[in-house]
Amino acid sequence: MAASCLIRVFSAKFLRKPVAFSRKVLYSIAHTHTFDCPSKTYDEWEGPFLEKTPKFYIVEAAALPEIFLKVAEAKRMLETGETDKVNEATKAVGISRSAFYKYRDSIAPFQNLMAGRIITFQLMLKNKSGVLSSLLSIFAACGANILTINQAIPTGGRAMVTVSAETGELKCSLEELLRRIEGTSGVVKAEMVAG
Repeated sequence: MAASCLIRVFSAKFLRKPVAFSRKVLYSIAHTHTFDCPSKTYDEWEGPFLEKTPKFYIVEAAALPEIFLKVAEAKRMLETGETDKVNEATKAVGISRSAFYKYRDSIAPFQNLMAGRIITFQLMLKNKSGVLSSLLSIFAACGANILTINQAIPTGGRAMVTVSAETGELKCSLEELLRRIEGTSGVVKAEMVAG
């Protein structure tokens, strides 16, 4: 019997619900029958019992159901001190408390999600003097701490630049920072990649 297998005990009533875990051997108990199954290690087990890593998507607010936007607004009211009670916040935005509690951990504004993280910006710049300097001034004005700058050799009058910045001390939202970058003379294209 392999020592690196998983012990998983199932109750007879809830055959598919895990009751106990260990890194020894996989056992299934169903109606007082025990079956040895040392064929899979803990890391190889891909059954429906292990928690899935949550997936995150960046979605434009207009595409979200109204309930998510109202939950986000209620959270904002609570975080900013506009109100200090969940009941008041939910009444103000027109949702039930149960809806708020159901979705409150599932939605956050993009800038809050990325706060304190390293964000990578991929930029296509015109090969003109002062364009990169202007961009760095925008990052500084917004409070972004630039960690790395990589620039490819310009071809066809354009150069790809990758800027990684720490966003913990931002004075504006990430959306506003990206808007300012895109509005800079000499910037052909700007994309933000969460890091």
